[in-house]
Amino acid sequence: MKTNDNFAYDLEVGQRGENIFADLLTGKKIEVKTDFIASRTGNLYVEFECWGKRTGLATTKADFWVFLIMKQGTNKNEFGLNEIEIIKFVSTNRLKTICREWLKHNEKVKGGRESNAFGCLIKINDI
Repeated sequence: MKTNDNFAYDLEVGQRGENIFADLLTGKKIEVKTDFIASRTGNLYVEFECWGKRTGLATTKADFWVFLIMKQGTNKNEFGLNEIEIIKFVSTNRLKTICREWLKHNEKVKGGRESNAFGCLIKINDI
């Protein structure tokens, strides 16, 4: 690709990327997960079972998953754009591959102390 120290050229390249991203999302289903713990633990919890039935990643119809990783100490009742620390965007197929690989080496994890949900813990940087 030709390079140039020219704002107009850089703008054109940036707009091309924006258009590709917009085309990527057009007509797609996106599952958004808001995570208040991952910034502290470094892990994202991905559910795939609850009450002995397939749920979450195992049954999703979404094309992509978005993880909104909130800053530590964010109030679950009052949060907005300013509380987002990291956004991870991943195709559902890629996330399934990551979780299957994780499950080859790990046992499924409960979703909470008294939860009947199970899933896997994926390192934020693995997405």
